[in-house]
Parts: sequence; structure tokens; C-alpha cells
Amino acid sequence: MNLAQKNPNARQEKNVPSPFTGEGQDGGVLRQAFHPHPNPPPSRGRGLFIVGGFTLLELLVAIGIFALISGIAYGSLTRLMADRERLQAEQAFWSRLSLTFARMEEDLSQARERSVRDVIGFTQPAFRGQPTDARALAQPSVEFTRGGVLTFSDGARSDLQRVAYRLVDGTLQRLTWPVLDLGPQTTPAETPLLNDVEEFRVQFCLPPVCADLLDVWPPQGTNAPPPELLPRGVKVTVTLKERGEFIRWFLVNG
Repeated sequence: MNLAQKNPNARQEKNVPSPFTGEGQDGGVLRQAFHPHPNPPPSRGRGLFIVGGFTLLELLVAIGIFALISGIAYGSLTRLMADRERLQAEQAFWSRLSLTFARMEEDLSQARERSVRDVIGFTQPAFRGQPTDARALAQPSVEFTRGGVLTFSDGARSDLQRVAYRLVDGTLQRLTWPVLDLGPQTTPAETPLLNDVEEFRVQFCLPPVCADLLDVWPPQGTNAPPPELLPRGVKVTVTLKERGEFIRWFLVNG
């Protein structure tokens, strides 16, 4: 009995492939060690790979969504800018209106019983008013002498000043004169306060109680008070275009 008959599995063990070379001990080559798959993928140079991506329809949908979001964002930004400009305009309007009434209150609270002389030399009352005349050379609606004006000159100088308010071409102006007694060449400084003014009306009431309102000051008539007398209070009515009517009461020399 030879060795092969005693051990029938000896040839099979002899031909087991090496895990390192892929060859059996008898020199046979086991190709399954290099190609475990029956259909290996093509090489990079000979075949085409299937690459994932977006279709044209998906790109169009994405672009449409982006355009929709951009339109909504642009519309919101436009409305925000418009609201901001409107709020700034409203803030500027109310600031000008408040400053105008504050300026009137300060002037009227500092009114003084000091008459003046006009260009011709005639004496004018310390406080006078008449219905509004919108002509450029018309008399102011209210004109008076006020005190408490700051002076920055080195020498002695009076703190009195002549002040007036006048409506010209839809613009409410504040007038100030450099001196009390006017000369031939004396001209007032004009400061615009409000625009788009349709009506500016000033009414006056007698002291000690504002029972009746007068359109002219000093009062006229046989029982009229002296021209140096100041009114107890002043009612100011300002009508602005597309804004309506604004009414304020001010104490004179209060």
C-alpha cells in the first residue's frame, strides 16, 4: 500500500492555494483569488461611471423657489424703507411744530410793557395784533417787545427785543429787529418756522380773566385800556395743509 492510498486527502491538501501567492503547491494558479466577482467593473480608461446629480426639472424648481423667496424679501425690504422714510418725515414735522409753539411760548412769556417808535417816529404800542394779511408787505399778525434776550457784547446792552410773527406765501415766519426804535434802514431778520400753512390766526383776551376773545390789540373804543397794557393770554390757531388745525393757548408775561 502506497502513501496515496493510505491518505486519500493528501493530494487535495497538497494543492491548497497559498494565501499569499494564489498558487497551489503544485504550481497551479487559482484565478478566483484575484477576481472574486464574476463580472468585474470596467477599468477607468475603458468604461463610464454613473455619477449622481440634479435633473433639469429639479434645477428649475430650485431656481423658482429661490426667485420666490428673493421677491418676498425684496418686497419686505421695500416696505420697510418706505415706512422708515414716512416715520422720519412724521418725526421731522412734529419736531418743527413743537419747536414753533415752544418758540411762541418763550417769546410771549417774556413780553414787556415797552412801546417803540416806527420809521417815521410815531409811537407804537408795546403789544399789538391784527387779523392775518398774507401779503408780503403786510403787518405781522402779532408784534410785541420781549425781554430776557441773551447778550454777548462786552458793553452794557438791553435785553429787550422786538419780535413778530407773520404768514407770507404759506410760510410762517418769525421776525426780529436789531433795535427797538426803528430807523430808515432797519430791517428785520426773517426765520421760517412752518411751511404749507393755510391760516394763521391770533386772538387776544383782556386781563384778568379771558372772558372774550379779540381779533385786534390794543382794543378799540372809548373804554379801551391804555395802549401799554398787555393781554392776559393769546390763542393761536394754525391750519396746515393736509394736517388740519392746531390750537394753542399762551400766557402773556406769565
